[in-house]
Amino acid sequence: MSSGLLSTLLNGDNWLLVFSACAYALAIPSAIRAVLVTRTSQGAMGWVIALIAMPVVSLPLYWVFGRTKFQGYVNRRAQIDELALRESEHLQALQQFDSEPRPGVQGLHEIASKLSGTGFLGGNCLELLVEGKATFDSIVTEISGAERYILVQYYI
Repeated sequence: MSSGLLSTLLNGDNWLLVFSACAYALAIPSAIRAVLVTRTSQGAMGWVIALIAMPVVSLPLYWVFGRTKFQGYVNRRAQIDELALRESEHLQALQQFDSEPRPGVQGLHEIASKLSGTGFLGGNCLELLVEGKATFDSIVTEISGAERYILVQYYI
């Protein structure tokens, strides 16, 4: 009997009714999903209105463009927040080494503070080496006197 009912519904002008009923049957769960997973309330309401008002057009569009990777967004945001917290702790630890700038370089100190989050750090020294023999003698002396690690920077 059910196959007779189906063939009756699909004959003549009833196919449009069946097609619309199927579209609404798929649009309503999609609208509920849009409310639950869309990032913004405006986006959720837009999808709900479109899916209920014109499901034949909006349903394929929602399936292609509306399905957000919201959980991936949440996970990535949590990773970024954790990284920012670690960087903040690192910058706070560096504040203990912050030193007052010498007269005449306050402007440079302010720029360095804004760019890096820290100003000039104390405990550093610089020696400009110009001649080859003096340079290599100094490098060997400093390497042999290193306590924890060696940082070498040079420019040609």
